Amino acid sequence: MIRTLSFLISLAGLFSSPAFADSFYSDDVEVSRQSAAETQVPLDPNHLNGGHRWIIQHFVSVPGVQQRLFDIKMTLMLQFHQDTGGTYELNSNTVDQVAQEATAQKRAADISKFLEKDLDNNGEVSAAEFEVYLKPLALQPLASNARVRVSPTKQQVDIIMAQLLRNALEDDANRDGVVDFAEMRASATRRNPQQLHKPCNMETIMLLDRDGNRSVSGGELATAIDSVFALVDTDKSGAVDSKEALAARTTYVSRSLPGMIRTCF
Repeated sequence: MIRTLSFLISLAGLFSSPAFADSFYSDDVEVSRQSAAETQVPLDPNHLNGGHRWIIQHFVSVPGVQQRLFDIKMTLMLQFHQDTGGTYELNSNTVDQVAQEATAQKRAADISKFLEKDLDNNGEVSAAEFEVYLKPLALQPLASNARVRVSPTKQQVDIIMAQLLRNALEDDANRDGVVDFAEMRASATRRNPQQLHKPCNMETIMLLDRDGNRSVSGGELATAIDSVFALVDTDKSGAVDSKEALAARTTYVSRSLPGMIRTCF
């Protein structure tokens, strides 16, 4: 808690100091810039990508509240700091590593769902063990034509149970009436390809790679934030008001943009 608070205080001080320009507007955090004007890239509204849209979303996400550049930049840079482990550099290897970790966690969770039905703790789940968990589902009241729920008959319960059991044993590859551990792993792997668990916010940020080196530095992100703010703050007041937010939301957020990928909005 104390370390986090200290970091926030230091980050706030950095953002409000002249040194901020030298730290974050360059392509590499360690390399100082010559001037803010030289690094800020004017945006063509017709050629925005998902990374720009991700930034715009933060400026227009709270209706009726003016959003200042300082506040949004601090929020996004703090998130970037956390996502990159404090390095202020995001690359494809980091994205893949995070995806691998998320995929492994999801596979483990899916296997656990099988194992919690392993009543005799022998590392596999039999049809009889599945039935113990499925029976309450089969006994749930059914909707009738009179718009009331009625208890199922024994015949209906048997039919429902048979269908539920067939579904539960879909992962029984050798059709022996048991889902063993190897079949659990195969099922979890099949249901969780790594691409499914790619961190969409990181993939979106990677679209801000200006120099084509397959990484995004703190400088590139800060420059993109400035450029987006200059585009959205049409009256140049230093804040995005409700009118500007509505216009940006309608123009840039409510429709698909070229280069868009799966996002977290």
